[in-house]
Amino acid sequence: MNGAEQAYDLTIVLVAYNSDRTLAKSLQSLKDFAPQHLRYRLVVVDNNSPDGSANLVEREFPDVTLLRGPTNLGFGGGNNLAMGAYPARYYYLHNTDAYLQQPVLDDVIHALDRATDVGIVGLPLIYPDQSPQTAAYAYSTPAKWALQGLGVSSALKIALRWRVGRHLLAPLARTRMGKTFFRTEAGQRQGPPTNGLTPVDWVCGASLVLRHETFMETGGFDESIFLYGEDEDLCRGAADKGWRIAQIDTFPVVHDFGWGTRKRTSRRVARLKAESLATFIDKHFQRGSPRWMAMHLMLWVKRRSWGA
Repeated sequence: MNGAEQAYDLTIVLVAYNSDRTLAKSLQSLKDFAPQHLRYRLVVVDNNSPDGSANLVEREFPDVTLLRGPTNLGFGGGNNLAMGAYPARYYYLHNTDAYLQQPVLDDVIHALDRATDVGIVGLPLIYPDQSPQTAAYAYSTPAKWALQGLGVSSALKIALRWRVGRHLLAPLARTRMGKTFFRTEAGQRQGPPTNGLTPVDWVCGASLVLRHETFMETGGFDESIFLYGEDEDLCRGAADKGWRIAQIDTFPVVHDFGWGTRKRTSRRVARLKAESLATFIDKHFQRGSPRWMAMHLMLWVKRRSWGA
């Protein structure tokens, strides 16, 4: 980066597509809890929304930088566009249905300045009712997808409501798949956040910070993964380059989590999600191997349940 670009500590990016229901609230939360000690800019990439999201930004947030995409570039493509156009030491990627509750970004950047081997850090998430939402994960595997398909996580959440259940299930918290789930569902913070960093496989793209060097080395998001799986893919790519991935212990970000909360969604969204996951599987599993076939079989089951 040149001297002018280095003057910016942080570029905050929101990628909008038909987001007028939540976009104003999301932007206002970022302005209300903006960094106090960082030079930052706030950028909205509108993916050619037909609902007037771009006009909302121009009308209600004239100090926000607006990039109008010529087409729907997807989540990854939109973020790549903004990060390429507005370099900074770090990038904070924030969903349009996510809302800050506290001015946490100064502390996140300070933690990353100290931990120079961490390339990507995810912030904890909660639902609007303040219940925990998993935001850090183990890598996708056939075993993990099978357990998800069987609804194991729902049963575990019920068991964790009871002390005996937490005691009996404690050994699972030490497994690769279980540690992030149990920390989210069973962990209750006592006192203020520590801003400590916990190594994880990958973090949710709804609220993450990416180091500029990591963006340059990975090339950002794989734009062939249009809708779903792009955050895990980015974290895998960063890890392959030697960067650590972590979740920070800070005040959580509220995330509406539209896909997870709606009982039904459009066939088009379901199809795009399934196509993105198929691309992800083909990229990370050896074509024709038993694991590749198992992942595609479970994706076929998912597609049926989504109506894709």
